[in-house]
Amino acid sequence: MNKDRRSHWTPWRRRRRTIASILLAFLTCLILVSEARGTSNLNLPPESAIAVSESVENPRELFAKGQYAQAARLWEQAATRADDRLDRALSLTYLSLAYRELGDWSAARETISRCFELLETSPSGVREASPQENRREAAILAKATNARASVWFAMGDLEGAVQTWELARDRYAALGDRLGVLGSQINQAQALQMLGDYRQANLLLEEVETQLQQQTDLSLSATGWQSLALAVQHAGEFERARELLEKSHQLFERLNSPNPLATSWIDRGNNAHLLGDDDGAIAYYQKAAATATRPLLRVQARLNHLHLLIPQDRHAEIEALLAVLEPELNALDGGGREEIYARVNYAIAILNDPQQKYYDRLADAGERLGRSFREARQLGDPIAQSYTLGTLGELYERTGQLDSARSLFDRALALALHSHADHIAYRWQWGLGRVLGRTGDLDGAIAAYGEAVNTLQSLRRELVAISQEVQFSFRERVEPIYREFVDLLLQPRPNGAAIAVGEIRESPLRLKQALKTLENLQLIELENFLQQPCLQAKPQPIAGLDRHAAVIYPILLDRRLAIVVSLPDGTLSYHETLVSQTEVEETVEELLRSLNPALSDRKRLQLSEQLYRWLLAPLEPELVRAEIETLVFVLEGALKNLPMAVLYDGERYAIDKYALAVAPGLQLLGDTSLTPHSLQVIAGGLAQGRRGFSPLPGVKLELEKIAAYTETQTFLDEAFTSTMLQKQVEDLPFRVLHLATHGQFSSRREETYILTWDDRLDLEEFSQLLESRQEPYKTPIELLVLSACQTALGDKRAALGLAGVAVNSGARSTVASLWSVHDGSTAMLMEKFYEFLARPQTSKAQALRQAQLFLKEQSSYEHPFYWAAFVLVGHWS
Repeated sequence: MNKDRRSHWTPWRRRRRTIASILLAFLTCLILVSEARGTSNLNLPPESAIAVSESVENPRELFAKGQYAQAARLWEQAATRADDRLDRALSLTYLSLAYRELGDWSAARETISRCFELLETSPSGVREASPQENRREAAILAKATNARASVWFAMGDLEGAVQTWELARDRYAALGDRLGVLGSQINQAQALQMLGDYRQANLLLEEVETQLQQQTDLSLSATGWQSLALAVQHAGEFERARELLEKSHQLFERLNSPNPLATSWIDRGNNAHLLGDDDGAIAYYQKAAATATRPLLRVQARLNHLHLLIPQDRHAEIEALLAVLEPELNALDGGGREEIYARVNYAIAILNDPQQKYYDRLADAGERLGRSFREARQLGDPIAQSYTLGTLGELYERTGQLDSARSLFDRALALALHSHADHIAYRWQWGLGRVLGRTGDLDGAIAAYGEAVNTLQSLRRELVAISQEVQFSFRERVEPIYREFVDLLLQPRPNGAAIAVGEIRESPLRLKQALKTLENLQLIELENFLQQPCLQAKPQPIAGLDRHAAVIYPILLDRRLAIVVSLPDGTLSYHETLVSQTEVEETVEELLRSLNPALSDRKRLQLSEQLYRWLLAPLEPELVRAEIETLVFVLEGALKNLPMAVLYDGERYAIDKYALAVAPGLQLLGDTSLTPHSLQVIAGGLAQGRRGFSPLPGVKLELEKIAAYTETQTFLDEAFTSTMLQKQVEDLPFRVLHLATHGQFSSRREETYILTWDDRLDLEEFSQLLESRQEPYKTPIELLVLSACQTALGDKRAALGLAGVAVNSGARSTVASLWSVHDGSTAMLMEKFYEFLARPQTSKAQALRQAQLFLKEQSSYEHPFYWAAFVLVGHWS
């Protein structure tokens, strides 16, 4: 659902030959002061100060309203008819932006090139220009440079965009145009984020912040802080964005201009939603609606409000809001893209009603979409046409009119592809796949889903680089496509023969495609969590890596559990059990709750045995024949929180028969196996209680025992500070980093952390601390051990935080605990782990298994609560 008032400014397909622009507010307001953005009266020279003719000035209002085609026609005429060279150049500058908005990139590129040809050609036989004329030309050149950068950005030339925005910054600086300088730097930082150069992007944003702190112009400061806040938010730093938005808002309050203030309330509402505070977000949207004098701005605030209320089924509030919103929506008459999208977003809100209580309004929503399509066609706006037709297709699909839905999806898709608008094209490909599947065209459905997945893969960089504010909801708009596609790929044979439980199916091409699809999903999910690309080093496939290891991929589908097994010789086999995803998830949750030594063993063993029958029993004949010693699980969903060691066959646990490991995907970073001579360890930990966390008295003994088997540098309590840790990581030669301290894994980045004596390091800070070990000339971290961390209580996707730490640390392997276990038992297990690891020809997975078995044999620690919590993620060798 679209929660931002600029919801149509979304990330488009990133590829070398094409990318559509991420249309941030500051991207355009540097050239066209947008009334919608509320950025007028910035104490900058108004456009008339550089003698802009009416033929150039008048279309700016149409552009600000989203009437891009009409604005383009007028600027085309102005560029053709203007006698003044600079008027023509300025018209072409604006015209290139209008073409960019319409998705006509070739025209945008050609137009901005014509502009520079004019500016770079000095007129002959003309008197020497006055200082005022020179300044006017310099101002237009700065605007044109900014426009060229945005066009390059839209077309995928991110390096060119970065360089051109740097040039624009210099040209604005020469003019003393402070807003232009700030905007160019923020835009440049955005492009650097897209390129993965987060360090340079952060340095630029820090420079912008320094400049704003020195700024005395109230209006410029308010707008600057607001733009910086949005850029920081786009990078996923929601809490920091909140602070900056508050600072900006205080300045807007002093300006006492209602529409900029309303816009600020909306920004704060969006931010509150991203931070999980929907009640706070609703309060902000209500203030925005009460403050705004622009009807469209009021409607956008109320639509954001509606999108939050409907999923919560707050019926009385929804009815009261609709009673106000619907008449205001009917009264909109601006006729631009924003008005069209407001009606589309109303329809999406109704379609997203999980209870279907407001489906009686679908006919009304359909009429609004029809009106929007007619207006979009009159505007000559193909992207808006696609958006309205595709949403109308979803409405027809929802009401069972599948033929009409298919026709609408086809038309919407053609328009989206023509305009390079892949941010919506994937939705119509998905819609076609659903409709074709429901009408029995399995091959057609698979083809359509395949195209949707390919489109999303091309969007992957944007999914990483752009925060949730402008990207579509991952769980609502991305994950289902991949899962439904896999379900189609694993459908019964074309002749309709039933699949027997446990039957091995030989369809390697489909199996490989299904696995690749799920691998891509997991990678996007992890990168979405990390907000940056992972696996930057050259990965290697895990299949066939070890002649005694099998890779097991359980796939949770709606009505069945599918399992693909990859054996060392490259053979793929398929098993499936007819059990619903809900039943598997509920069984996993019950088993995790039962892993308490105070509870009865009977229930725990029943649940553990049930999961064993589903996950491992069908595979065992193959595993025995292939002489498998290590099982590598690529887990998804609820299974990620479950240690496979606890699975029980009625007599023995899985750990009694196999060494176990978890892989975050089908590929791993390169590995150099540890040897007794390469066990150089940095070991740090907290035995004393800190920052509200309980003491861990066994940590001192744990670190002492590790030192008995390895070459260890130990740092305990007061010596275990973030500064010390960074210094030792940078300076000491080591292969293993062992941290015995409190920590938490969560599906929220800001709630995934490691505790030191003086600080709580979140995921980003921890990865920055370890960043130096990933430099080419340094020995990488082979093994990261986190012996006292836990997954966040009640977080079904908490293991995503563990995978994030494992991947972001750059370590080839990570050993961690899924829950906090007994202090003494952990010290014993870790001692044995390093004792076995120090033995020749012992893999990490085998060393962990032997340590767990040793602990299990102790009468005080035989319960799986003590030994099953520890998992190995990554390389097992």
